[in-house]
Amino acid sequence: MSHRFSEDKKFKITPARLFRWSVFLILFYLSLSYFASHRLPDNSDPTTVLGENTAIPNLSVVSQSLLKSLPQSSQRQLQNLPQSPVIIYIQDRLKFIQEQSVGFPQKQITEIKKSLVEKIYQDLMDNLNQSK
Repeated sequence: MSHRFSEDKKFKITPARLFRWSVFLILFYLSLSYFASHRLPDNSDPTTVLGENTAIPNLSVVSQSLLKSLPQSSQRQLQNLPQSPVIIYIQDRLKFIQEQSVGFPQKQITEIKKSLVEKIYQDLMDNLNQSK
């Protein structure tokens, strides 16, 4: 069974409790200041050689070097990829979605307004027919 505090028991700050909290806060402060003063160097990658440039290369440079490392047939297939029917279909679908999304929130707001007016009109007509 877990120990529950009853309503008649009040929280008391005892010297032992105060001592435990102070020890905890001192240890917390010391560890925080220690880790703040002993930061890891920026170049913490163990696989790099001393003095090696670890900057991220340009994406186009990387893609060109990867393309050159492929066999000629694979290079031709990748270069002809934009003319494939699947890619053309995907590009067309993306253009269609972009065209349809222009002004989409405004279109939705007007549709909601129309449906609200129609609903109110229908409710009024039903009320008038019931009252006759």
